[in-house]
Order: sequence, then structure tokens, then C-alpha cells
Amino acid sequence: MRRLPRTLVLFLAVAIAAWPQSKTWHGTWSATVGNSGRVLSGTWDASLAKDQDSVVGNWAITDPNGATLGVGTWSARKEAKTWRGSWQARTASNQTYSGTWSALTDLPATTHISGLFDSAATQPVSGTWRMGSEYAGAWSIRAYAEQ
Repeated sequence: MRRLPRTLVLFLAVAIAAWPQSKTWHGTWSATVGNSGRVLSGTWDASLAKDQDSVVGNWAITDPNGATLGVGTWSARKEAKTWRGSWQARTASNQTYSGTWSALTDLPATTHISGLFDSAATQPVSGTWRMGSEYAGAWSIRAYAEQ
């Protein structure tokens, strides 16, 4: 009688360990604001969304001392060799911002979006960002795979 509960617990533990888990990443980012010389930076995280060519994540803008100035969410989808996404942010004073970003890489067109973040673990990945017609610039990320 005691073997059944132990066997069930062992079976569940093996099943949970073997269950496919979504790959996640985290890292740091920096971005320029036009030609102003101003540089923003912070942290980000990402996980696969509904398919292998979509991701969703969170990000934070930090000051040079590491204090959080704002937080937000972002998403992206791979289209051939281009990765396109959108972002939203909210500052500590409750001001909201939103925009778009893109990256064109040398990765093969058949590479899934996870390849962008996997490659950012060995070398920075860069692209451009835009907020309305007023602000635009370049960005760069460095990734650290969690799994």
C-alpha cells in the first residue's frame, strides 16, 4: 500500500522535470537618443510567447547608480531576417511612453527569434528604436540565458 504513493510522487517528480519549459533570457541594454549624446541604460528579460518567433518581456530604465527610473513591457516578432517589436514604459511620476524597435541581423532567415537572444549572449545585438516622430536612436543588448 505504501508503494503506490511513493511511486506516484516519483512519477510526478520525473514528469515535472521532463515537462518542456519556455526558455528565458535576461540582460542589459543601452540606447542613444538621436545625436544628443544622451545614453539610457537598464535591464530586460524575455521569454518565448505563443510560438518560436515571438517573445514578450519586461524592461527597466536605471540611472548610473542602478536606481530604477521607469519600468515597462515589450514584445517582438521575427519577420525573415528582421526582428520588430513594440515597447511601453511608465516612469516613477506615472508618465507613460511607447514606441517601436527593430533589429536586422546576419543570422539565417530560418533562425527562430530565440537565436537573436542566444547570439546576444556572445556578442551585443543592436538595432534602432523610435518613439513617435520626435525621438529615435540606436540600441544594443547583451543577453544572459537563464536556461
